[in-house]
Amino acid sequence: MKRYILISTILFCSLFLLYNSCIESYNPNLKGARFDKQLVVEGRITTKAEPYQVKLSRTVSVDTTYYFDPVENAEIRIHEVGGSVAQLSEIKPGIYQTTDKNFIGKAGHTYSLEIITNDGKEYESNDITIIPAPEIDKVYFEELEDYIYINDIKFPIKKLKILLDSSDPSNQCKHLKWEYQEGWQHNIEAELNMDDAKRYCWKEDISKEILIGTSENLSTSRILNKEIKTISSKDTRLRRNYGIFIKQYSLSKNTYEYWKKLQEINQNSGSIHDKMPYSVYGNITCCSTSQKALGYFEASDIKEKFFKIKRTDHNLRAEYPFKSCDYDTLAKEADNNPYNDASVIHYQHERGEAFILGILKQEMGRESWIVSQSITCTDCRETANSKKPDFWQ
Repeated sequence: MKRYILISTILFCSLFLLYNSCIESYNPNLKGARFDKQLVVEGRITTKAEPYQVKLSRTVSVDTTYYFDPVENAEIRIHEVGGSVAQLSEIKPGIYQTTDKNFIGKAGHTYSLEIITNDGKEYESNDITIIPAPEIDKVYFEELEDYIYINDIKFPIKKLKILLDSSDPSNQCKHLKWEYQEGWQHNIEAELNMDDAKRYCWKEDISKEILIGTSENLSTSRILNKEIKTISSKDTRLRRNYGIFIKQYSLSKNTYEYWKKLQEINQNSGSIHDKMPYSVYGNITCCSTSQKALGYFEASDIKEKFFKIKRTDHNLRAEYPFKSCDYDTLAKEADNNPYNDASVIHYQHERGEAFILGILKQEMGRESWIVSQSITCTDCRETANSKKPDFWQ
């Protein structure tokens, strides 16, 4: 029996060593490796009266720390088939914008993009006809319970999911894409005598994921329960008022398929500049060669809807944005300048910094300074904006 155990042990160890000897890590040295820099195009015309932008860049090496390598001094024009032509001007390196305020996309009209790069190469897109987009029927939210794991321990967590419904009675638009801007109040919640400019602020963000949908396989052009955004109770967005401004774009079938491929290989991002396992070519080709550019030129109708959620509309207990802040209470003298107070002077000497949050009124008319070593804990403008988002309604 012992002989059998010994032989089995030797055999196992031999197999283990043989297996590990076959595994060899591969760490290629990519520094200085040659690669072809391809043109990347990101552009869109819509039916909204606004300047239209086209971004031009080159692909970068995978060992590069930056993603945007701008293509400057190009000539760019948007053509309306059988109509006018809009010239774009470079407003920033690699970013071009229309200047003609009367050049506005129209549903049912067809458009194309023309590019001449600074090295003389000409590119053009396929013709795209703007399909009329349906209205956003409604935006609403649902509350749900989920779980998170912390150190392999399961904890319940509440979430709020924002959804929308959209239907097209004309049955013309089968493919849609959504983008959004969001904003929320970022306030210091303290019952103190303090400057309101330091107390009330706003934060903003934009969508980064690819949000698309199709009703192609349905008898009617109707999309229901489309998830736009999910917010956790661990987030600060729902602490006070929250608003989301949703833009709905009509897509052609080819444009939808382009974004679908990009979504499949780049699930966690919405940028065509991010590093990807393989290239996704769009509708832009070089006129003199068969070379294609990365990216896409889109032509879309647009519908918009603003949706606001108040603190009293839901049951989530959202995180307080300043919960990690530490504050101290210091005696206040008659002088309203805190930096004349001996207690504040002593605090600065001991701690190095003393930023004033406000004045706390206590019993018997006594008052105290509330201070922190961090300015971000005493002035919301350090991490947010004092102005309400422009899209807020």
